[in-house]
Amino acid sequence: MLRIWDRFSGRMRRKSFFANTVTMMGGTAVAQGITFLGTLILARFYLPSHFGVFSMFTGLVSLISVWSSLRYEIAVTLPERDEDAAALVQFSILIVCFVSLLILVLVIAAGHQVLTKLRMEDLLPWLFLLPLCILLVGSYNTLYNWCLRSQRFPGIVLARTAKSLSTVLGQLIAYPLVTLPGGGLICGYAIGLMGGLGPILKRSRAAFTGGILWSRMLPVASRYSDFPKKAGVGAFLDTASLQIPLIALPVIFSSHVGGSFAIADRLFRGAVDFFSATLGQVFYQRVAGLRRAHEETTSLLLKTWKLLFVFFIGPSLLMLLFGREVFVLLLGPGWADAGEYAAILSIGFIGQLVVSPTSLGLMAFEKLNLLLGWQVLSFLAMITALLLGFFYWRQDIKSFLWFWSCKEAMLYLLYGGILYHIHQGHKESLAV
Repeated sequence: MLRIWDRFSGRMRRKSFFANTVTMMGGTAVAQGITFLGTLILARFYLPSHFGVFSMFTGLVSLISVWSSLRYEIAVTLPERDEDAAALVQFSILIVCFVSLLILVLVIAAGHQVLTKLRMEDLLPWLFLLPLCILLVGSYNTLYNWCLRSQRFPGIVLARTAKSLSTVLGQLIAYPLVTLPGGGLICGYAIGLMGGLGPILKRSRAAFTGGILWSRMLPVASRYSDFPKKAGVGAFLDTASLQIPLIALPVIFSSHVGGSFAIADRLFRGAVDFFSATLGQVFYQRVAGLRRAHEETTSLLLKTWKLLFVFFIGPSLLMLLFGREVFVLLLGPGWADAGEYAAILSIGFIGQLVVSPTSLGLMAFEKLNLLLGWQVLSFLAMITALLLGFFYWRQDIKSFLWFWSCKEAMLYLLYGGILYHIHQGHKESLAV
């Protein structure tokens, strides 16, 4: 079976960029489709409180994993020589191993005390899995970029699909075996990470066939030292803005509230991530090409926004008006609260659904300082909202969610204005 897939992969690598783009889009759709359908099934077995514990665990993994290789994994695609790229892969994985070992030491030394003080006692039985999951995520991300460099797109698709399928199956199998709250979801998550790493590791063997490149590691790491200094901050702020609410809400309110929010967020976020990862890449390449050709890009931006708005306004209105009924129908009566939360959150998510796929325009115009400024603003707004929720709305989750949703809508309205200003400025510069 693997030989058949590899022969198919070889043919795909010889195809055009368009074919590779379609492959990535199709693979992303399949992987996210599995996750979506899996969520519908898992919600029939697990309680919202279980998802609340699970969201805290995955949030911690995501936050720490951002720094697990000091962002060197992003630079793997850049070196001209494969030997230098292989050295960077090996160096990144060494850092991941060191960070995972450090987390293991911290877990043993102070994990119980820290989680107790933070009122996250439900994670105590699963703390030993934290270093393992960080190791798996960091290794996967590094090897993923090696496969991108070598254009192993079908291999990436296979890894994504295997990861999603292994996660869902693992969580279903673990349900009758693990009785502690959230434990089945966490164990299945770890299984999914291993399932995704296997295919991508097989297709990354070329990074290790030349042996351990000790002599090349430090020179190459020094060459790309800007990635830990600059790329790490923005990536952490982005991840923190997404993951800290999933960690904090079960603590501020309850595991039930946190799990209900996590499911509503997951279903919306899946749509945002899909269009950002697929349409967003195509939009970025198109804008970059138009800029190089000295052509205006504002019309492309507006057409893309119009297309996305028309596509999403119907589902968003449906969720706003009938969120409770939709969630009860899809997930079961235990998820009525999640449906009410989704109805409120739909106000804020419509802006993300329209604007996020075009956000790479800032990179196409090399406005990295503006991008960092936006990330800082989003992070500070998130922290402010959580603090207000902690001090004023601990007994009123819906008031908090209305504030949260309005905050998201205003942020993305501002973000859209910034993007329009950048594109319009380029158009005006062409007329001079």
